[in-house]
Formats: sequence, C-alpha cells, structure tokens
Amino acid sequence: MIQPMVADVSKAAVYEGFGNRALLRSVLDQLPPGGTVLDVGCASGGLLAALEGRAGRRVGIEPDPVAAAAARRHADEVHVGSVHDVSLGDQRFDVVVLGDVLEHVADPDRALLRAARWVTPGGRLVISVPNVAHWSIRLEILRGRWEYRASGILDDTHLRFFTWQSGADLVTRAGLAAVERRPVISGLGAHLGRRVPGRVEGLWRRIGRRRPNLFAYQQLIVAEVPS
Repeated sequence: MIQPMVADVSKAAVYEGFGNRALLRSVLDQLPPGGTVLDVGCASGGLLAALEGRAGRRVGIEPDPVAAAAARRHADEVHVGSVHDVSLGDQRFDVVVLGDVLEHVADPDRALLRAARWVTPGGRLVISVPNVAHWSIRLEILRGRWEYRASGILDDTHLRFFTWQSGADLVTRAGLAAVERRPVISGLGAHLGRRVPGRVEGLWRRIGRRRPNLFAYQQLIVAEVPS
C-alpha cells in the first residue's frame, strides 16, 4: 500500500503494521496454497509479513527506498520503483495486489494494465480504492470544505479519485472481469469516537452494504485476468 514518502527508518516502521484486514482476507481468499503474490506499493511490507507461511513466494514493489528496505525483511524480493518503471522480467504471480495504489498515480488505467501483465493466466488482481463519494466527504462539500489530510480519503498524496461506480469502470476498461466487489464500511463507533451497542453497529453496516455508493469508505475488487 503506497504511503506518503518516508523520511526515516522510524517512519518506515510505522508503515510496517498492516491494518487493512479486509484486503488481507481478500488476498487470502484468492491465493492458492503455496501460491505467489506481488504487492505493488508494499510500503514497509505489512501485507507481505501477514502472508508468511501462506504464500510460496512474496515479492514487493515500493517507490520509497527506506520503506522498501524494511519490506525486504518480509519478502523474497523487493524492487524500488513504481508500477510504471519496474522490470520483473518474465515473472508472473497468482495474485497481484494493488492496495490503495491507483489513486496515487497520474494514469491509473495504464498502471492497472501494466499490473495485469504480471498475473498468471487465470490469476487474480486484488484492488482497493477509496470512495470519494463517501457520506463524510459529501457532508464536507455541503459545508463548502475540501481539506486534504495526512491520510484517509482526502490523503494529500492522492492524484485521482474514485466513486463506487468509477472504480468498477476502471477495471472494465482494462478488459478484466470483476468476479467480486466488496464495500468496506467504516464503523459507526469510529465516526462518533465512542463505542456503540453491537446491534446498532450491525444495523449501520447492513445499511452500508445496501448503499455502498454512499457508505463504502473503500471498495475491494477482485478481477480475473483472462486465460
């Protein structure tokens, strides 16, 4: 997962922790036993570390050299560079992960097409992109505000923005078949800054799954590369 540029080793260590459990579950669901995985924008290797013992080969791509050095502790191989300029030779992978990457590049269509070339025929891409049409962003716009932050949907390193629909359109334009789309619904308690009863949280998430265009903080797309 691409993060803001890392200034020192301590910052890289922060990025090593991997908090996107929904993305990890999607990767595990698609990864065959002992399969190979490429994490594009691997930061300091949090996802690759979580796949220890599950993947037969773990490879990462990361533009920041400090983060890449940290990721090498959890990978068989880490390449410093971007999705556009790294050369992997004839390597192909069962699963290629683009976790919160495409919003960081100027040409996400070209980036997705290049990543698809690294997938084995019949393999899968696991993609996550934030939803800029999330209700919290809509509320800010109604208040006349659009403020970038250090992280989140309005991360100050984002170059492109996606909605629930335009994220799916991106995959279609690349000629890929989306076999699964899953909304990631952030908890009501997280928005309120306090715990809420379980039944209330459950109702919130059920509503969110019915209206992902409004309530999905992020969407996960599993796309198949044609054989």
